[in-house]
Amino acid sequence: AVRGSAWAAPSAAGAAAAPSAAALSAAMGAMAAKHVNQMAFCPPNPTYRKEDVNMWLDTDRGNRIPAFHIRRGFPLTVLVSHANAEDLGLVLQYWAYMSQQLQVDVFAYEYSGYGHATGSPCEANLYSDARAALKILVDGFGLKPERDIVVFGKSLGSCPTCYLAGKHAFRGVVVCSGLASGARVLFPETRVWALDAQFFNNLGSLASCKSPTQLVHGDCDETIPFSNAQDLYAVCRAHHPLPPGWI
Repeated sequence: AVRGSAWAAPSAAGAAAAPSAAALSAAMGAMAAKHVNQMAFCPPNPTYRKEDVNMWLDTDRGNRIPAFHIRRGFPLTVLVSHANAEDLGLVLQYWAYMSQQLQVDVFAYEYSGYGHATGSPCEANLYSDARAALKILVDGFGLKPERDIVVFGKSLGSCPTCYLAGKHAFRGVVVCSGLASGARVLFPETRVWALDAQFFNNLGSLASCKSPTQLVHGDCDETIPFSNAQDLYAVCRAHHPLPPGWI
């Protein structure tokens, strides 16, 4: 035994009474996750008719989600993940216009619990929805992600976009008003990796991305603080060929 040590082992009673750092981190993460989920998912009432959906996807978590595919025969396809307070009806006209302006095909999918999709909105379903969208483009339409697909995500849509980008090579990755993590939206000045990993960890996903990436963010954004964009840029700078689009 080490005499006089300040690091003597605690008694069994003391050990039971004092929560571990891991337990505290988990508790903080659970509290933050609840608040972030309330902020993250704001599905509007459906703004499009169920009968107008031109494609339905079955996800690997048992949900059925609508999708729209704007096919004009262009060599690139943009895989769109929309923002948290939108559904497909609110973004379809914009992307039909951008398809012509950018000379790209567009594939936009719905989130579970949004529009006419089944299921409920949550982070796990969000990633499952994105996997289903990518799968149909690859397996159903024969696209090669590294050659044919640019993934685009806005706001909440940055999460499935970064998730896919961390697992696959794409022709390009565009993140608009993206969050670094759920924790850094709530606590912009607190950079704790243990909390980042709890939910919506775009930092971890983008750190694994080797595809050309472009970040766009407003430097006066009051919803997702600009510091989130700066943190994302720090982890993807090596694969960010152009200056970031700070507006």
